[in-house]
Amino acid sequence: MQHTIEFNLAEKLKQWENDLAKSPVVTSDDRDMLKDHLMDLVEKYVQLGNTDEEAFVLALHKLGNKSSWEDTFADVNSNILQLKRTVSLTGGIFLYFFFYYLLLVLDKSVLIVGANLHFSPENLTGFSRIFFQAICLITVFLMVTLVIQEKHFLKLLSRLQLTPKRAIIILISIISLAIIDRICLMFLNGLIKKSQLRMDVFSTFNWMNYVFPMIICIGFILIYLKYFRIAKSNL
Repeated sequence: MQHTIEFNLAEKLKQWENDLAKSPVVTSDDRDMLKDHLMDLVEKYVQLGNTDEEAFVLALHKLGNKSSWEDTFADVNSNILQLKRTVSLTGGIFLYFFFYYLLLVLDKSVLIVGANLHFSPENLTGFSRIFFQAICLITVFLMVTLVIQEKHFLKLLSRLQLTPKRAIIILISIISLAIIDRICLMFLNGLIKKSQLRMDVFSTFNWMNYVFPMIICIGFILIYLKYFRIAKSNL
């Protein structure tokens, strides 16, 4: 016995919208316009006596293939797309500095608490090193994941919707964390009396200042090389 699958117009429209949303050159306003046009065509063909499935197929054929008008949208939306890329880049930079200073403040804050509780110098130095090593390992893992699944990360940044108000709030947060980091550094200088302990702890901070950005840079260089090879192969 053969079973026929009933055509669901709403479901097919949803699938078409999801496929259209994957195109980076089509804005949400463009999608709404195309959807309205598609629905008008479907309604027109239904009124001519076609079934929903036939009307949908005919409407898609009339509307044209996505690849046939992507170049047009890319030209029309070039300024908007450039703005989106700038916002995404700015959002990524803000996120980097936010988490960078947050990690430094967390490390120094725990060290200050430990020094006030009279933890041994070995414990303070050991914690700082373990914290630094854990952050590096986590960062390496995240960057490897990003290199493999960079499309999801870029899509996340594009949805960040970094409005001027949000940008100012994040920027103020970054500046505040940077100021707190300097204050914590001054407290640590006063609390840690032993010169050798101070050298050990602050050498860890110096390594953090170099290694953490280097891991991030290497990850993005790998992403760039990946896209460069793809672009070169398509020439």
